[in-house]
Amino acid sequence: MSADDPAADAASAGSVAASAADAAARRPRGLEELLAAGNDALAGRRVGEAAMAFRKAVLLVPKDWRGYERLANLLRRSGRFDEAHKVAERGCAVAPDVPAMLVEVGQCRRLLTRGDPVAPLKRACELEPNRADYFGLLGEAYLESNRQQRAAAKALKRALELDPENPGRMIRYAGVLAMIGKERQAEKLLAEVQRRAPQSVDVWIAVARFAQIMGRPADAQAAWQRVIALAPDSSDAMAVLLTQFPDTVDEALHARALALAENPATQQRNRRRLQFSLYALEKNRANFDAAFRHLETGNRLRREELIERERGYGRASREQYFTRIIGTFDAKFFERTRGMGSPSNRPIFILGMPRSGTTLCEQILASHSRVFGAGELEGIRDIARLMPRTLAQPGEAAGGFPFAMDRLTPELVRRFADRYLEQLAQLTRSARATDKMPSNYVHVGLIRLLFPNARIVHCVRDAMDNCLSCYEQNFSHPTSWSWDLEDIGHYYGQYRRLMAHWNAVLPEPMLEFSYETTVEDFETQARRLLDFCGLEWEPACLDFHRTERPVLTASKGQVRRPIYASSIGKWRVFERQLEPLRLAIGKATALG
Repeated sequence: MSADDPAADAASAGSVAASAADAAARRPRGLEELLAAGNDALAGRRVGEAAMAFRKAVLLVPKDWRGYERLANLLRRSGRFDEAHKVAERGCAVAPDVPAMLVEVGQCRRLLTRGDPVAPLKRACELEPNRADYFGLLGEAYLESNRQQRAAAKALKRALELDPENPGRMIRYAGVLAMIGKERQAEKLLAEVQRRAPQSVDVWIAVARFAQIMGRPADAQAAWQRVIALAPDSSDAMAVLLTQFPDTVDEALHARALALAENPATQQRNRRRLQFSLYALEKNRANFDAAFRHLETGNRLRREELIERERGYGRASREQYFTRIIGTFDAKFFERTRGMGSPSNRPIFILGMPRSGTTLCEQILASHSRVFGAGELEGIRDIARLMPRTLAQPGEAAGGFPFAMDRLTPELVRRFADRYLEQLAQLTRSARATDKMPSNYVHVGLIRLLFPNARIVHCVRDAMDNCLSCYEQNFSHPTSWSWDLEDIGHYYGQYRRLMAHWNAVLPEPMLEFSYETTVEDFETQARRLLDFCGLEWEPACLDFHRTERPVLTASKGQVRRPIYASSIGKWRVFERQLEPLRLAIGKATALG
């Protein structure tokens, strides 16, 4: 082939162009080009390509926050929360006063329930005071981290002021108004958003949930049925109707719920929720074998999620943790720290296993004119998380709680106690207030240290009934142990072990409040409870189910009814299926 051959010239030109393209591809790209490439890849839903571009941006210019922010945002939205958190924290160290970076840190901490999400979100709002979305996130963080409902209301109000036409913000603010006792304002706001968006599914869901927490079952049922009319495949509405209003469920709705629950394309969270709801429906219809199959499936789905995220239940780590607590909070500890805490008896702590009757106990007390039912507060758990960092020496790595408790001083203990009381003061002006966080049983020693005069009520229930109630509950808050029968049995044994320790070493006794005994002889037990708490008798405590107050926990339906005995011995209809649980409880309690 001659040098003048056009084909040869074209081949040569193509070769040169390819070489130039290869060289350009190999040439390091600048930061702006990498960020733009990542954004373009995201727009085209090429997530892996986008992540690669943002990672290169971080490596190329590690002191520029934008690569960190884009990468953390992408990882968080992809469900890779741990990795996103690490990237966000590194980026925030590079740019501590960039609002977008602070928001990423706060969001990751919220999702992982790790660290304080409020501080970075609050700082972002200070730096960008006209961002409605930032104030909305701050409000959610206040609610989730330590139930600072009034602070949440303030943040969400500001979000609505900045974005007044947003129905979602109106709905969220109304919900928090209901939590802080401003039910009329909440109802007025919901009526307004209904007027503006009468066909909105989200609006009707909000109306239904408001009716539920306020104890208005007929209104709730009507609203949920309206949701189904507008959105026939709403898993939210199906779940509530199947669980709480089974008599309204026809075969068409039952079939749609089954199809959604068994469809792999349905979002995992919704599949799980529907399986639990189908369990409740079949149990109500006395189809116990079918019911338990749904229950097993729902729990399996959740357990698989946790294992995939490496957040499954560790039996050995639970045993070791409780052993450290027992070794730290012995009789000598309470002798050494006597008199260190606050003299206040304002808080009343109600604790025990979840589903052991803590909400019933709180509702009885909250029916008293001098008591505010504060619900499940995070304050004690927050102090347990903060205390090791406070006690660590400069340059010393703080261990997990309990850590270096021999370094406690009266001033430090009082400061922590005052912190808790200040949070309580944000919720109520009542003379007394209940904190019914069940898992505070782990921190009884810390509670007694902070508040030597506080009353502690330990709620107890038949082991099999209690553990089944945990297994059949699709908990919204993170638990690692409640999705497997043998794990539940082990956890229950460890709980019993720790409570036996507290009963042996506490300088002041707790009151044991038995669910079964209360059902059998309600007035006697209610009087005993009030007397222990230093409260005079009030007849309203007998009619606890008539007390109008928001109830946000899993027992919100039960406390609206008079005392009933149908939950006693309920495990026996599943006696065959629950044999692994019975054996696990026996083994765990024998070892404990």
